Amino acid sequence: MYLGNRYFTFRLGHEGFWGAYVRYMLVGAVVVGLNAGILAALVEGTDIDPRLGLAISLLLITPVAFVLFKRWTFRLKSA
Repeated sequence: MYLGNRYFTFRLGHEGFWGAYVRYMLVGAVVVGLNAGILAALVEGTDIDPRLGLAISLLLITPVAFVLFKRWTFRLKSA
């Protein structure tokens, strides 16, 4: 995923590869943690079906993940 986004989606080239990769891994860890927390809160707190909880959690986390990846991990340098 990282390589595809870096070279094809954002066309960033090789400069800053490792720094962006570390940011990618950090954002991924944050997204996994948030997803697990929301899922646990929904399933344990409201007693809904885990599949429905997962669907809701993914709907809430996906926009957050997109913004974090785009704005921080794959930030484009200003000219």
